[in-house]
Amino acid sequence: MVTYELLEKTDNKILYIYHPEDDRDSDPGIIAVYTDQQKIMVEKAAERDSVHVATVEGMNDLREAINASRKEEGLPELTEDELPRPTHDEEYYYYASHAMSNIREKLNSGQIPENGMSAWY
Repeated sequence: MVTYELLEKTDNKILYIYHPEDDRDSDPGIIAVYTDQQKIMVEKAAERDSVHVATVEGMNDLREAINASRKEEGLPELTEDELPRPTHDEEYYYYASHAMSNIREKLNSGQIPENGMSAWY
């Protein structure tokens, strides 16, 4: 679970602080949304966050598993538009990625969230 709060908003940038496991005793991270570029990124990782790596091999294995399931259901395989084949490993911050997904979803629906939470387990 991760929580986040609006820290600052300007014409082209929105800053959020985020707390892995809502831990207010450790250093929070900072997520920046650049509205003019439609870009969201981690400016500072939270003390309790960690980098995870999704390898090309792992992502291709997932793609193959999805295609096998689709084939069993009589559906066509995934297209490149639906899920492009990976060309390089992807690194991401575990907790920040969940907060960013939640923030992005709300921004795409026209909201600028003051705060929020994402739980996935």
